[in-house]
Amino acid sequence: MRLCTTQWIVVSILFAIVLQSAAQQTPSKNTPSFIAAGTVLVTPVDPTTTTGGTISFAAQVVGYPGTGVIWSVNGIPGGNDDSGHITVDGRFTAPQAIPDNASKITATSSIDNKQSMSVSVTINAASCPSSDSTKPPSSCLTIDPPTSLVNLGSKRVKFSLRAGHWSRPVAEIKWYVNGVLGGTPSTGTIQGTGADVAYVPPTTAVPTKKLEMKAVATLDAERTATAQIIVVANYVSVRCFAKENQISESKCVVKDFDRLLGPRGSIDKRPVDDVTAARLITAINSSKAMFTGSVLDIDLPDGANEANCKSYDWKIVTQPRESPNVLIYNPGDIGTGVCVGTKFVIALPVRVLWADVSGFPQQPDPQRSGPTDVATFKDCWGNNVPESISPCDRKVGLMTAIYKTGWLYTHFSQAGAAQGTISLSPVIGTGRQLTFDVLADPAYKLGPGWLNIPLTFEKSTSQGSNLDALLVGLAYDWRFLKHPNLGEFPHFVARKPQFQLRSGTEIAPTSPHDKNWVEAGTIKFPLVFNFHQQPSAFTAYPVIGVEGGSHFDTHLAEKDPILRGLAGVDGSFRWPFNLTHNFLGSSPITVDYSYRMRWLAYAEPTTDVANNGTEMLTAGRRSFLRGSLIEPLTPNLQFQVTAMRGSLPPTFRSLGNTLVIGLTFANPGSSEH
Repeated sequence: MRLCTTQWIVVSILFAIVLQSAAQQTPSKNTPSFIAAGTVLVTPVDPTTTTGGTISFAAQVVGYPGTGVIWSVNGIPGGNDDSGHITVDGRFTAPQAIPDNASKITATSSIDNKQSMSVSVTINAASCPSSDSTKPPSSCLTIDPPTSLVNLGSKRVKFSLRAGHWSRPVAEIKWYVNGVLGGTPSTGTIQGTGADVAYVPPTTAVPTKKLEMKAVATLDAERTATAQIIVVANYVSVRCFAKENQISESKCVVKDFDRLLGPRGSIDKRPVDDVTAARLITAINSSKAMFTGSVLDIDLPDGANEANCKSYDWKIVTQPRESPNVLIYNPGDIGTGVCVGTKFVIALPVRVLWADVSGFPQQPDPQRSGPTDVATFKDCWGNNVPESISPCDRKVGLMTAIYKTGWLYTHFSQAGAAQGTISLSPVIGTGRQLTFDVLADPAYKLGPGWLNIPLTFEKSTSQGSNLDALLVGLAYDWRFLKHPNLGEFPHFVARKPQFQLRSGTEIAPTSPHDKNWVEAGTIKFPLVFNFHQQPSAFTAYPVIGVEGGSHFDTHLAEKDPILRGLAGVDGSFRWPFNLTHNFLGSSPITVDYSYRMRWLAYAEPTTDVANNGTEMLTAGRRSFLRGSLIEPLTPNLQFQVTAMRGSLPPTFRSLGNTLVIGLTFANPGSSEH
């Protein structure tokens, strides 16, 4: 089977998109980078223990065998009772209660105090120790559950005290919250007595520190047990603006980065160096951004704090510079960001003009990961975080060429800007069927809007499923950037209208190759419905417009010009996390949909293919419906099922229900449309 020139052009464009998107999944074959002499390395790098437990750390100074280090906990040599103690030989003893802030163990070179490495210790509530056959087990207490994530203002949360190695009833149990018997309204209170009680969280403000619930009872001696309570808000948010769109002081600073500019990369056009903030470097290196993008440096909003930052899932809705589409990112799309002190930092694979950052209580799922820890993050070769954002495989084989295609990748493959499948499938009685289903909309920011090249290519070698349409042209999109929204409500946002002017061709790729030249103007009215308690969204973009033009190559006698009224709706639905997180984790299912109704003022060709009709010239209505169900397999590879019905210009071949199934490559995230 031979492909015409037009088909080869579309195949080439799609292949370029696939190659660059797949590059993010290409493993590097480089050897580990050189570790400079004097560098301090600490093991283990992700330690976990219980209250009162111990861990033995080891440290080495590269190139200086036998050189000692100075151990500290949270900046205090040797540590203290609140954060834990560490000996000169690296043996750490956790505090008896879970600390408010993570215990950070630091080893500093004894010959150069500028060389150090830190790791954070995860401390859980202690459980009853296992029995030792050489001596009788001692009695102990445990609280179930040992850790609980509680929403502000939620109903009671039950806790139970269990006695181990003790057969008699437990009497005179006392319950404390942060050392106060029965708790307080600001930290939460205890309801009930005995071994089974309920914790009632505060209703007005999220505590700024982690809470410790403690139970004290007398068995053969006075025993205690502790549990950790993390209180989170139902929803927190902050808005970010790029410097040119900044209208007032914000809790968020947007910094553009380029991982390939200079030997270490650059942030805000400044070379990355030894004094660049580690939180920014870690956020970029732990993200899925290959080339350029923006890092959002956020002061934690009300309801989020150092104690609970890692207990949120963060959704980012942003207007990027690379595309006129508003994009939606979830944790599985871009990475989980970095929590450090009172900051939350996250890197996006696009340069941000504005962004809405929303936090939702994280679902209790072992497949879900929390934000990256700066102290324990390792680069792609397992080394402690370097002072560089340059990719490790920047100069390795095929990757050298791929990294030179950054502009093409970032503009051709953003979510909503490139989507398509080419499938070859057997058809009973007719042999094979080759189907092209391609949508692309590469764009370039120019002035107050975007200059873009919208492309739609729908064709099949089976006449019963052949829409026979290639629509391509030049368009200019204009958006409100400083004040993007008309109105905002807790679960609903109405954005300001979006405008597009377009001029281009409509071609029938299959013989007899009808061709039209059409100019169009459209207005969209974006409506966004947010699901709090989970980072999901439903969007609807009603659209109205007009199309006009002329025929310059037809096989029927079409003497009248082209004039069409246009109305419809575009949108997407990110499947609620609460329904799918157990088997999809942080990668939700997305449903994209588009509907267009055209009113033809003058007669144009139409064929009722679904009912074996003949071609004729008529005016009236023409409709087209397209819906895609997209399930991510990796951040860049998606399984897609697309259903279509109706007709497209220039020949308006009206099909019944048509299904296309395949894999598609694209940047992570989804588009509001």
